[in-house]
Amino acid sequence: MKNTRRLKYLLMLPVLAVWVIVFCFAYLAERGVLRVEAWLEGIGADAPETRVDELEGRAEEEAVPEPEPAKPEPKPDPEPEPAPAPKQEPKQEPKPAPKPAPKPEPKPAPKPEPKPAPKPALKEIADGNYLLALVTKQTTLGRYAPSDLVRIPQSMRPSRELYLRKEAFTHLEKLMPDAERDGVKLSIVSAYRSYSYQEMLFNNYARQHGEKEANRFSARPGQSEHQLWTTVDFGGTSVDLTTAYGDTPQGRVG
Repeated sequence: MKNTRRLKYLLMLPVLAVWVIVFCFAYLAERGVLRVEAWLEGIGADAPETRVDELEGRAEEEAVPEPEPAKPEPKPDPEPEPAPAPKQEPKQEPKPAPKPAPKPEPKPAPKPEPKPAPKPALKEIADGNYLLALVTKQTTLGRYAPSDLVRIPQSMRPSRELYLRKEAFTHLEKLMPDAERDGVKLSIVSAYRSYSYQEMLFNNYARQHGEKEANRFSARPGQSEHQLWTTVDFGGTSVDLTTAYGDTPQGRVG
């Protein structure tokens, strides 16, 4: 029994040796020391022992394991630098809203100037031949003209060619001699004035003094007693037709 076991072990030794050799060649081939293809060709061609020896010697030389380079120790990853804190921009104070431009106050509409009240219609004198007809600034004779005219003679010293109605001239003939007997010498400055003559005279006064002032001391056409032919203006002084005339003897008579 013991012999049988020994025989088995002896038979197994060559098999084990073959596996060790195969393993070594495989290892060396893997390391690049031997070329498997050349080795196989040498075995197949029954290469001489010197070639095998060279290969074995080279294999032994090359089979010396080279020391593995020391792996560098991994450097620790650098710690990331902390990100800088974001700068806080200064808060901008809100700009005050622009004040609205003041609205212009509406200008008050100009008050319309009051229109002058219409002048009342003048009362027209129906009969200018009536010697006592009332002629004022509220009445008008229109274009009335009398028909019984008498020319004033030069003895009465008229300023120009003047006329008077017959009734009025009769009273003037008595007045003039009576005044001279009292020492007052009279002359006739103005007597009858037609509508057109009075219009020309009033317009001249209005241009010189203004219409309002002219209407104070003169009369508009149609509103003068001279148009009745019954009125005269006396004179004979250096202040005729002025307010100073009333202080003269002629003015007191007239």
